[in-house]
Amino acid sequence: MLIQIKSNPAHKFFTTYKSTIIFMIKIIVGSTIMAISAQLIIPTPLVFITGQTLGLIIVSLSMGSKAATSSIFLYLIEGALGLPIFASGTSSIAILLGPSGGYLWGFIPAAFVMGYFADKGYLTSFVKSTIATTLGIFIVFCFGLAQLSFFVPTNTLLTIGLYPFMIGEILKVAITVLVLPIIYRFTQK
Repeated sequence: MLIQIKSNPAHKFFTTYKSTIIFMIKIIVGSTIMAISAQLIIPTPLVFITGQTLGLIIVSLSMGSKAATSSIFLYLIEGALGLPIFASGTSSIAILLGPSGGYLWGFIPAAFVMGYFADKGYLTSFVKSTIATTLGIFIVFCFGLAQLSFFVPTNTLLTIGLYPFMIGEILKVAITVLVLPIIYRFTQK
C-alpha cells in the first residue's frame, strides 16, 4: 500500500524560497550588528569614535559582498527613516548629509570591497584579510573626509576626521583579522 503525504504549504514555500529567506535574514542580522556597534561610542567633536567600523568589518567578512552591501543599505535606510540606530541613538537623513555622513556613505563601497575579498577566500590568510580590511577602512575614511571637508577648515580636516581614529581602527583591524580566520576555518569543517 502506497501512502501519499500531502505537502505542507509552509514547507513548500520555505523550500521554494529558501535562499531568498536566508539572504533576507542575513541582511537583517547585518543591519542589527551595525546598529548595535554604532552605540559603542567615544564622543569627539563633529565625528564620534564608534564601533561601527568593527561591525562593518565583521558583517563584510562574514557575509560576503552581496549580503554585506545589502545590510549596509538597509542600515542607512533605517536610520534615514528615523530608527534611532546611528551613533548615540540618533537618526534622520540630516545625519547622512552632515559632517559624519560621508563615513556612513563610505560603508557601502567598503562593505562591497571587503565582502568581495571574503568571497574570494581572503579569510584563509592573515596577510590577505589584513589587506582587505585595511582597504575597506581606507575607503570609509576617503568618503568620510571628503564630506567632512565641507564642514571644517582644510587645515583641521585630518586633525578632526582622521588622526583621532587611527589607533582604534588599527585595533579593530587587528582583532578581526586574528579572530575571523579562526572562526572561518572552524565553520568550514
